[in-house]
Amino acid sequence: MPPLLLVPRPAESKFGCMNRSSDMSSGKWKSVSSTELAQSIDGGGAGNSAEILIVDCRSLVAFNGLHIRGAIHVNCTGIGRKRLSQGKAKLKDLISSAEGKEKFIRGGVGTTFVIYDELSSDPEDCNPCRPICLVLQNLLKEGRNISVLKGGLKEFCRDYQNLCENAPVNHCDLADFPPSPTTCDSCPGRPQGTPVTAILPFLYLGNEEGAADEALIDRLSIKYILNLTPRCPNFFSHRSDLNYRQIKVNDSNQEDIAQHFDEAIQFIGKCL
Repeated sequence: MPPLLLVPRPAESKFGCMNRSSDMSSGKWKSVSSTELAQSIDGGGAGNSAEILIVDCRSLVAFNGLHIRGAIHVNCTGIGRKRLSQGKAKLKDLISSAEGKEKFIRGGVGTTFVIYDELSSDPEDCNPCRPICLVLQNLLKEGRNISVLKGGLKEFCRDYQNLCENAPVNHCDLADFPPSPTTCDSCPGRPQGTPVTAILPFLYLGNEEGAADEALIDRLSIKYILNLTPRCPNFFSHRSDLNYRQIKVNDSNQEDIAQHFDEAIQFIGKCL
């Protein structure tokens, strides 16, 4: 299992929630009914599917299970939510697929962003820690045209099941992640593949090659390194500006990795 490389930023919010803003006023956004959205998707309403971008604000697991046709997913839960609420990540950084990120970036002045979660209650009345509220606030800051789907996915799929779908197998863009380590004749025992891959703007997934590359670590301003291997050394533990934690996890299907979750999460929490 490869080491996890982290770039910390100083924490600003104890609870990882944004303060309720006057921009949450309904004068800044509109509500859209399931019927209106269905007509737009089918091109039968005043707008058409080229003029709207549907944004799913639920968990990735829920999105993969069922979502509105053509929706993109923003991963505004857990660490992503905390970084977004602190202003240390942008919405485009939390979009789960490269295709979705491209659609988001292309969305211009004439694009209406339709956001929803499971029920899509009135954002003025909801807990500001809820992902849909954080997404709404950030879209407002970016000056986007926003509509909130009344009744959320539950009501929409009840009335328009034909416009709901599962995520394709390749939704998560697995090609963006490093391949499984292999070995070669010229460097026996040394894992090959991508040395480091950005998961979030502050979070990197790496292998032994990346962990041993001091220039790479400095270039990415990495200060915290979580080593999840039993044998890979903490290469630069002599440096006072690098914080290491090693949890010896065997890369085996017999390993009970759940027993290490609390320790790993606590270490990652220190970095945020």
